[in-house]
Amino acid sequence: MKIAFDLDGTLVRESHPFPLENQVIYENLTSENMREGTVSIWQQLRAANHELWVYTFSYRQVDVIESLFQKYGLTIDGAVNYQIHEETLRTSQSNFTGYWKYPPLFGFDLLIDNMEEIAREGEVHGFEVLWLQENDPDWVQKVLDKVYLLGSK
Repeated sequence: MKIAFDLDGTLVRESHPFPLENQVIYENLTSENMREGTVSIWQQLRAANHELWVYTFSYRQVDVIESLFQKYGLTIDGAVNYQIHEETLRTSQSNFTGYWKYPPLFGFDLLIDNMEEIAREGEVHGFEVLWLQENDPDWVQKVLDKVYLLGSK
């Protein structure tokens, strides 16, 4: 399964001060830190042979996103930032009329995001979104449950 994670508010702190990972392998790569549970979920999904991406509306360059994951000894299969999203949408034959993200444009089977608006767009446009609230302490299990559910269809 090709799974995309949002960054801000989902894996990286934004407004809610969720607990952060303390397992840092490379200290000086970036000043940002990942949400507690990211290393565990990444390792579990990798072990199950899922493709793991980042889909963010931030302007972070792809190499900066990669370095955030490298800081924890993790790799990503790719990243879609705001610029890539806009350019791909502009040059595609897509009929997407929504305002936010459009995972099918990149072949994602599941998007994990903290924005309720994106979850609503998923319902309207027929793509899978797992809406995670920033203060959800059970977020890792919810991701695993959703991936299992989709994989069993």
